[in-house]
Amino acid sequence: MDYEPQSMIFGPDGEELELNEKKFRGKPVSLTDALKSRRLKISSVKVGKIFLEKGVFKLHERLSDKTGEIKYYKKISDDYIVYGKNKKGFNGQTTPLFYMDNFLDLCLQTGLIE
Repeated sequence: MDYEPQSMIFGPDGEELELNEKKFRGKPVSLTDALKSRRLKISSVKVGKIFLEKGVFKLHERLSDKTGEIKYYKKISDDYIVYGKNKKGFNGQTTPLFYMDNFLDLCLQTGLIE
């Protein structure tokens, strides 16, 4: 996939947004929303697997409250935390969120785009 520098990002409805618009620059977004906003045609599942391989994500585990089984979840590793943050949930599990202003840098560094 070739990369051409863009000065625009795109919101969830396809509307053009300024790169420094507060909605995306200051507030981290899900991996799915980050991919959609940059119109990258790759699934978040595939990117998640690549991020695990490249060390962007670390796999963590917790015990299920109901069944006691081990549940797995992803966190952004310390080496890549400048690209996002791990939002904590009620059960100690986290959700990785990404900053839009440097998301393409992360995609370039991990080989998602060239």
